[in-house]
Amino acid sequence: MKKVLGLFLVLGLFLPSFAYAIPFGGLMITPPLPCTCTPGLFIIGIIPIGKSSPLAVMYNPLTSFLYQFKILRPGGYLLGDYWPAPVPCLQITPVGCIPLPLPGVPIPIAPMINYTGTSM
Repeated sequence: MKKVLGLFLVLGLFLPSFAYAIPFGGLMITPPLPCTCTPGLFIIGIIPIGKSSPLAVMYNPLTSFLYQFKILRPGGYLLGDYWPAPVPCLQITPVGCIPLPLPGVPIPIAPMINYTGTSM
């Protein structure tokens, strides 16, 4: 038993803390805006509810699980959890792919949604 507890203690100290999803909630203020240089990714600006909620979240239709009504539009609330490792939303420009501010999303780097549900 002591060996098992010691193993959990060692793993807890050395495994990265970003391996755990963090809950979030907020009112959507932008529709999902495509990241033109990062295929399949969308960034959503939100008005956060709670201390752990970011100002924007990334949505990937292939890996982010969308519950209930499956509608992502402004005015609806999002509730779920995200992986805290930030992901840039890159946009195509004449000089290459760079993270540009989008309407309602001043900083185009946001955490990836693990799962979410909507109110609409």
